Amino acid sequence: MEKLQRIAFRNVSRYVKTKEFYNALPPFYLLHFCDLPARMECDFHCVVHSTVVVMLVGEIFFRTPEDEEISGVRGDMILLPGEHPYLWRTGAQPARTFQGGYLAADGYNFSNLSPFLCFNDGKIRKVPLEDKLLQALENELDAAEQSEFPAFYGSLALFRLLGEAFRSGRWEDPCSEHAEIQRYLHYIESHLHTDISVEDLRRIGNVSRRKLFLQFQEHLGTSPVQYIARQKIRLAIRMLESQRPDSEEIARELGFSSVNYFIRFFKKHTGTTPAAMRREKFSAMSKRSEN
Repeated sequence: MEKLQRIAFRNVSRYVKTKEFYNALPPFYLLHFCDLPARMECDFHCVVHSTVVVMLVGEIFFRTPEDEEISGVRGDMILLPGEHPYLWRTGAQPARTFQGGYLAADGYNFSNLSPFLCFNDGKIRKVPLEDKLLQALENELDAAEQSEFPAFYGSLALFRLLGEAFRSGRWEDPCSEHAEIQRYLHYIESHLHTDISVEDLRRIGNVSRRKLFLQFQEHLGTSPVQYIARQKIRLAIRMLESQRPDSEEIARELGFSSVNYFIRFFKKHTGTTPAAMRREKFSAMSKRSEN
């Protein structure tokens, strides 16, 4: 067996080529592509970020603090809870990953990953992705890199992948304490075309309004109302980018009572109107195509 090259994490930048994107907004703070040489081992420490690693090329082996090793190949999504040290090593061929992590600091907890990661047990989890999910992610990442805001759109693509993987039924989550949050997120994602209310979510969890808000604040760092609004805005922006629906159609698709209400809602959460954002995006696209 070919001998591994062992390096310290402080020296990793000499060997690993990384392309990083910093996002000022949740769900993901830091995203990066990593190209890793073959047969290399590093004492990587995941101190602050809980990290999602999507395997694009090659093979990587992650080792837990309990010395359990989990391998990842193309099509695997590896979940690394934060504040736990890991060792990793690459296989016989070079590897490439796309990673995203959220930042919990300064009293703000953008822990959108908390329904999917079990932070306290320090265990690594692996989710095999369907081919169509991986291909969709790669297409979205290509588009994100060409956009004005690659970190923002890359962040949304990775978060969408988490939701799609969860809905696919291939998710194995032993964290019973997050089961209610997962039900809430699944319901919201499946009913973005309706007028989702706090009362709807309260009935799903059979909890009081106060308990519901406490659950969202603890696990998602936001309120149910704010989370629903953010998801609707995310979908509205994607629809605007498709160049097909107008504001009236988008309002109808997202369950708004009127187009005027949708426009006010959109401006409140983005600082601009749907029409202005569409013009800005199409103008940027035209300039890039001209260049």
